Amino acid sequence: MGKRTKQYKRLMRQFEHLGFRQPYQLLMTSDIILDTLKLELITLFEKALSTKDLKPMITQCCIVCLFSLWLSRTVLTW
Repeated sequence: MGKRTKQYKRLMRQFEHLGFRQPYQLLMTSDIILDTLKLELITLFEKALSTKDLKPMITQCCIVCLFSLWLSRTVLTW
């Protein structure tokens, strides 16, 4: 097990003492989603947090932002 993996596990144990538990909810913003379109972000976070119980979440305002960006790109291609 690598040094970074041990650090992540120790950090997650500290969060468990504060009341955080699995499944972890990962709040993602529209910027993160746009910047990491080609990456398998959920898989990377599951590997970093050593868990398979991860629920990606997104706020309504980020959904509106992504939708407006999608609409502007579709209008420009017409």
